Amino acid sequence: MIMTKKLDQYDPSRRRFLKNMFLWWAWAVAAWTLGKLAWNFFNDKDDNQSKPKDTVEHKVNSIRDKPIDLWYQEIVADKDVAFVNSTWGMFSTLSRISRCLRRKPVTDAVEDRYNIPRWLLMAMMAQEWMWDPTMPNLPRWKHIYGDGWLGLIHIQAVNAHKFGLNTLPRYTNEYCDDKHAKNIVDTLKSCNYNMPKLVEYDDRFHPVMAIDCAARFLIDCKTRKGQWTDDRIHALAWYSWRPYSNIVTNRKWERQERWYWLLIIKYRSIINDITWDGFPQNFSKNIYNDIAWAKKTNSSIKQSLKNIKCTIDWKEASYEEYLAYFEESVQNFELEKYVALGAYKTSKVKTIDTPKEESDKRWEKIKNTMILSEFVDTKQHNSQWFLLYRYKVKEWDILTTISNKFDERDKQNWDQYKNTWKLNIIKRNWKTADNIKKWDIVYIKVRETTK
Repeated sequence: MIMTKKLDQYDPSRRRFLKNMFLWWAWAVAAWTLGKLAWNFFNDKDDNQSKPKDTVEHKVNSIRDKPIDLWYQEIVADKDVAFVNSTWGMFSTLSRISRCLRRKPVTDAVEDRYNIPRWLLMAMMAQEWMWDPTMPNLPRWKHIYGDGWLGLIHIQAVNAHKFGLNTLPRYTNEYCDDKHAKNIVDTLKSCNYNMPKLVEYDDRFHPVMAIDCAARFLIDCKTRKGQWTDDRIHALAWYSWRPYSNIVTNRKWERQERWYWLLIIKYRSIINDITWDGFPQNFSKNIYNDIAWAKKTNSSIKQSLKNIKCTIDWKEASYEEYLAYFEESVQNFELEKYVALGAYKTSKVKTIDTPKEESDKRWEKIKNTMILSEFVDTKQHNSQWFLLYRYKVKEWDILTTISNKFDERDKQNWDQYKNTWKLNIIKRNWKTADNIKKWDIVYIKVRETTK
């Protein structure tokens, strides 16, 4: 103490130096703190990937109650996808069907929840807007911005509101809302069509919540029409506000396909032909005649799908690889949380009330049945080193035989990858593939060889 005091007494510049150092340090800490706060503030506004939000479950007292809040977070990398050498137009039947099929995991999950016959929702999607959750109804007549209908299966803002969805501001309770439509267009432009941002403004931008809402609206329409012959067809007429007609004719000029329900039958018959799912019962003779007509006149679509070529991040891909890529990308829309809800039932308690094992079983049911090849490149990586190949487990498979089978296949294809082994076989979300059984979907992690 004595030495320090004496030194300070005879060297006042040292005290000033220490004081300035302390002030400089304090200012540096304050500036760093303020800079970090400013960065977080602007980064939250401008970052392409919104921070994931907690999933909110709702009390379900009626079909009009939204069951869950879902968001978007990029788990599977978004990639640039395009069809190549396509000679068909965007609005053609082949275009509609080929693009809609990538949404199969979502429509399967919603149909399972509400006990809706397979592929009905996808057929509606093919008619409404095919594949793009960011595309509202197009401008028509006096509606220069569209009429405010939005979602993979277009639904009006007023009905979205009635069925519990959060929407952009509405300006009328009519089915066409021109100011709301302009708001949609402005929001799309301001968000640069960025999905993480768009779902914060309107639930209809989210594929799972949008299709769930359309399904609930359809069920509500069916309930109002009663349990009668052609009740689902009547529900479609109610859903679309297009008249139901009993006209039956083989004369092409009289089949103008202006009836919503006839278009749904057309798309659904094509999809059923691809996936082996049949139509339900409870149809009149007239409807069965329309089904037969649709099957006969659109039988070439199934074969055409096999010849489609795509690019994924500018690398050539088959149509099966296209489907496998989108089968994985549904993770970004939290589909598994939706599947965990289980079957629809009204309840005043927490909606997620089933064991995880049951949820896993439901998830396996919605895998894409159109992917028939044994090993399919998903175009995904679970790290910078590994690529993922999709495989559907056969009856007598064990992990060792699967890895050996893949290695044998690779030898016949220029030996591109290092040998796999059983620990490189995983399930979704990179979980270990234990207790595999027939029809399970697993993934083989492979690394490219350096030659």
